[in-house]
Amino acid sequence: MTEKQKNKMKDIEKELREALEQNERLLASTEELSVKTDNLVNAANQLANQLNSQMQLTSHYETTINILTGRIKEKDNMIAQLNNRNMQKGGE
Repeated sequence: MTEKQKNKMKDIEKELREALEQNERLLASTEELSVKTDNLVNAANQLANQLNSQMQLTSHYETTINILTGRIKEKDNMIAQLNNRNMQKGGE
């Protein structure tokens, strides 16, 4: 093998080593991004679960408010009926 061929082989080996090193760095970056992505997905799922929980609580509170509003209306109607009876009795 000639000296020129040996130098050419050394250059190719150097380029291959550099390409391999770059490939390893990219692989490490990819793995890091994968971990970060998994963490973000988990965080998003936790937020979705919290949102669903809050929506269920809100629905429960709305139901409670509607029930209490109905009871207040019933009370107001009873008071109005009693006032009407008292006014009728007072007018007799």
